[in-house]
Amino acid sequence: MWAMVDKCAVFMDGILIIQFVQEGFGALRSSPDIPEDLVRYVIQATTAFSISGKGFKALFQKFMGNGFVAWINHFFAASDTVLQVSGFESTFDLWIAMQNGIRGSWNGELDVEIPASCFNFLFMPAGVWHARFDAGMQYETFDVHFEKWFVEDFVKDYKLFGQFMNQVKNISPVNLYDRPHRCTSLMLEAVQGIIQNNYSDVGRMRLLQNTIGNVLVATLEANGQVKDGTAQLTEVQIKALQEVKRLIDESIPYYPGNKQLCRQTYLNHFTLNYGFKRLFGLSPYKYYNAIRMERGKELLRNGESIHSVAADLDFESPQAFGKAFKLAFGLTPSQYRAGFPK
Repeated sequence: MWAMVDKCAVFMDGILIIQFVQEGFGALRSSPDIPEDLVRYVIQATTAFSISGKGFKALFQKFMGNGFVAWINHFFAASDTVLQVSGFESTFDLWIAMQNGIRGSWNGELDVEIPASCFNFLFMPAGVWHARFDAGMQYETFDVHFEKWFVEDFVKDYKLFGQFMNQVKNISPVNLYDRPHRCTSLMLEAVQGIIQNNYSDVGRMRLLQNTIGNVLVATLEANGQVKDGTAQLTEVQIKALQEVKRLIDESIPYYPGNKQLCRQTYLNHFTLNYGFKRLFGLSPYKYYNAIRMERGKELLRNGESIHSVAADLDFESPQAFGKAFKLAFGLTPSQYRAGFPK
């Protein structure tokens, strides 16, 4: 939700209330109407708004989940700019620098610099973040604000994260890692999966909830801090992972979600993601998507229309199904079906 307060950009994202001011020029203007030159960056099914100031503009797009809010942000600086971002609530933040780096300081206590394609996880108390942007540069970030109960579920599996959570009992900002870490392939794939989500409304929410969990797992895995990361899978874990596979198979066209899979099999997040990949060669979600697309091939061979198959597999449109099908198999659904005449 956004609002204009004395012409100052203010928005409430479900976890935070945030206010934007441009140093030296005052309040930035905020609007849900996206300028024409920024429309090409808009992602379907997000809540988007723009802000503008002196030689500076930005586009913010929100993905709302249960226990978190994710943002994909674009910043455009025609001149050197310092943006004052006032947060009125404390939060747990994951910051990923997608294009160019993130630079700034929090309340004058914590200096943050995250290079491009890197990330860090932070606890931020209420206060003022001074973000710095260089003239002539374009920036893109992916940020997630977590509620405390969401991240606490991961403490038991990660020793370093448990220590981090013990530190945030005071009112000072805290970094999870003493230096930024390079984004892993799992993390970047997860972010792109969110951005390129072509599911129905129900499927889109399921994917978002599951994928943000995967992003958090990748964040906590960055420094090898899992308690038993080098241990071999036990017989009990292997049986539980085989049960995960069965549950995914039975849930097609929907993905059960990692939290539900953990709950039903008594696995932790790490064993679910990395143990499943060790055992079956794919992450749980990638396995689900592969099975889902194979089901699409089967339905096409059986003579179902492309429109019907897209609906059966919970795609938002036949076009979205066609795009995903070609990405998976190198053929359009029509080209594939042509090889199986009635």
